[in-house]
Amino acid sequence: FREAIVNGFYGMLSARDFYREYSPTMHAGLIKKWIKVQCILLAPICPHFCEDLWSEVSSFIETTGMLVESKWPDIPSPDSVVIEELNYLRKLANTMRSQASKAKKKLKTDPTAVRIQVSTKTPEWKSHIMSVMKESLEKSGEFLDNKSLAQSFKSIEAFKKNKKLAKAAMSYVAQIKSDYKSEGKNALKLGTSFDEKALLETSTEFLMRGTVLKKIEVVMVEDDKSQAEPGKPSFSFSLQ
Repeated sequence: FREAIVNGFYGMLSARDFYREYSPTMHAGLIKKWIKVQCILLAPICPHFCEDLWSEVSSFIETTGMLVESKWPDIPSPDSVVIEELNYLRKLANTMRSQASKAKKKLKTDPTAVRIQVSTKTPEWKSHIMSVMKESLEKSGEFLDNKSLAQSFKSIEAFKKNKKLAKAAMSYVAQIKSDYKSEGKNALKLGTSFDEKALLETSTEFLMRGTVLKKIEVVMVEDDKSQAEPGKPSFSFSLQ
């Protein structure tokens, strides 16, 4: 019951709200389908309400007959890349707004421009950690303990030069384990399945919505100073 409510109601509302925010023009056919599917999914839980709603909007959604006579919706298999892009944009929008608030304190006013720096380069130490954790999971079905992971760091040049990096590494390990609980194997993937820069360039209007930003520039960088890495761009705010 709980899963039906979470996905059949709240999940549908969340998808609708994001689509409404992302797309300046909503497709009428998609809205009609959304209403149909929402009514059918909720009918077993609140049949009288859904039946009444079905009859009220039948002319708009182009249906005849009673809801109780309708077939269960035929939903195509989800596109994993599209879902990955969706989750990426949602997370990035929240991160960018949070970073903009921090930049406001430094600039003494709201930033009006942002340079989003995208990279395809993953730090060597992060690649090592991910590789070790993947291998451990494949062999034993569980992650290597922190002590064994720390021992493996000794072979990485970055840790030899910067001993303080070990603390950041363990925080990274903890984040991966946390993400794995909610995202499964997707949490163990370095990089993205889509063109990150191209997606951001076509999503600037969405990212600016709800902010005072007037300009977004997306650039590709490969240096370590930017702190950008695949799937996790960095931000540089300014006044236009």
